[in-house]
Parts: sequence; structure tokens; C-alpha cells
Amino acid sequence: MKKDFLTKLLITILLLVCIVSSINAQKNSNYRILREGNNSNIYNRKVISITNQIQLDSLILELNKSDYSYRKQKDTVDFKKKFVIAYFAGSSNNGIKFDQIKIEKDILNIHIKVFSFSANCRNSKLLVSPFLLIEVDKQFLNLFNILEKTEFVECN
Repeated sequence: MKKDFLTKLLITILLLVCIVSSINAQKNSNYRILREGNNSNIYNRKVISITNQIQLDSLILELNKSDYSYRKQKDTVDFKKKFVIAYFAGSSNNGIKFDQIKIEKDILNIHIKVFSFSANCRNSKLLVSPFLLIEVDKQFLNLFNILEKTEFVECN
């Protein structure tokens, strides 16, 4: 009798853990990367919240001027439910990479790796102006952070 109770309790706990993990996975994955690249021609670090299609289209036109490879079908966003975070890393680094999104205490934290050459890389600096456009839920319009982590690239 006690063994049956413990077995049922263990199964219940495992089910709850699976459900919570599933919910957290959904909370962490509700985004879409629209565009990313290394040539935005915006040389100062900045973050812009884009809340309508006109703003997005205008930004895309500017990005297309700096790199023709960005030209593709028009990006459309349901701005009633979503907004776009435009992250520009400036020119003081050598590239970025989107890492992950986490929701912590109702704040959307966007983790980005920023690459920088180490001091021994004297002639290896690249002139880039990396950017990332990411679509997220509108509930985070004023509740998001960009968290940068610098990774140094060693030269031989």
C-alpha cells in the first residue's frame, strides 16, 4: 500500500516537472529573428522598439542600402500582438551572435554574444556594424533588456 502511494507520488511529481519544463520552454521560445547581419551602417550602439509596419519598412530600406544581400521578401509583423526590437551593436566590436531569450521576473532578457579581437590581434580588426531585428510579444514593449556578453577572439 505504501509502495503504491510512493509510486503514484513519484509519477505525479515527474508529470509536474515535465509540464513546468514545457511551459518554460514555450515562454523562452516565443520570438522570431527577422534579420541579422554585420553591415547596418549604424556606428553607435542603440536599441529601437519598432511598433508599426511603416517604421519597420523604413528601417529595412536603410539596411538594404548598406548590403544588397538583405533584400528579400518584405518582412511583415502582426503589430497588434508583436513588436520588433532593433539592436545595433555599433562599430566597436567584431560581430555579434544571438544567444538566447529568457523571461525572468516578467522581463524579457535577450542574450547576445559580442565578439572582440584580443590585444594580440593588431591587424585583424574588422569594420563592421552588426545588427539584429527580432520580433517578440507586445507585452514586453517596455519590459526587455539586451544583455551583452563579450567573447574575445584569440589570434595566432
